[in-house]
Amino acid sequence: MASEAEAGIHGDALRLLGEARIPYVVAGAYALRYYTGIERYTKDLDLFLARRFVPRALLVLARAGYQTDVLARHWLAHALKGGYVVDLIHGFGGWRAQVDQSWFDHSMASVLHGVPVRIAPIEEMTWMKVYVGHRERFDGADVLHLLRAGPGRFDWARFLGLFDQCWELLLSTLALFQFVYPSDRTTVPAWVTETLLARLERETGEEPPRPPITRGTLLDRFSYLPDVELRGYLDGRVPYAVAQGYRPEDVAADRREALRMIAQGRVRPSRVA
Repeated sequence: MASEAEAGIHGDALRLLGEARIPYVVAGAYALRYYTGIERYTKDLDLFLARRFVPRALLVLARAGYQTDVLARHWLAHALKGGYVVDLIHGFGGWRAQVDQSWFDHSMASVLHGVPVRIAPIEEMTWMKVYVGHRERFDGADVLHLLRAGPGRFDWARFLGLFDQCWELLLSTLALFQFVYPSDRTTVPAWVTETLLARLERETGEEPPRPPITRGTLLDRFSYLPDVELRGYLDGRVPYAVAQGYRPEDVAADRREALRMIAQGRVRPSRVA
């Protein structure tokens, strides 16, 4: 259960943003508990909002005494007070997509710290977590727990559509789900798996993309750097970044920063091979 201090600081942030008419949905540990019943307490409150609202949100919270900062321009800002963090998230850490209207259209009503809120849709929340495949953090268990909570909740057609050209990632996730929960395999409708397997069979015989590309960078900022920096692979994040209005140079700058972090020993293990 959240402490009185945490509930007060996070609750104030929720109220302040609501009074400022800044739309957001609650994700993170609170949303995981909402959908799965799994309790996981952190000092972070994850709020998802459209990119255009981030400057206003930071201003509102700063005026109320929160210490604010933009940690990554393409997806993350936060506000800190009393040792508790409010993360303002407007995109995927791996540049895959931005928070858009679907996060709000399919959200769920709830109450958090006495404040009426909307909870991030189970489909979008699961989709984003599938892309958290770092060596330092892997959200696979959260993904599988959300899938297991899916009967009667998931819009599978919409969920399938979210993955689009990254359909292989969904197929591998569903295979892992069947491994971990063999007794719950009927949770995933047969037509979903059949659709993905048919696409796998159809595309297996096609010519591979040239020049070579790695989409591993969508999952892990560090582990696939050697493929891009040393082996000539294109960075699979670039098309998605460009579609959001960023430049290829912005993604290249992100790689340079990742390399600096490794060289400074800020990532463990420090070797990228």
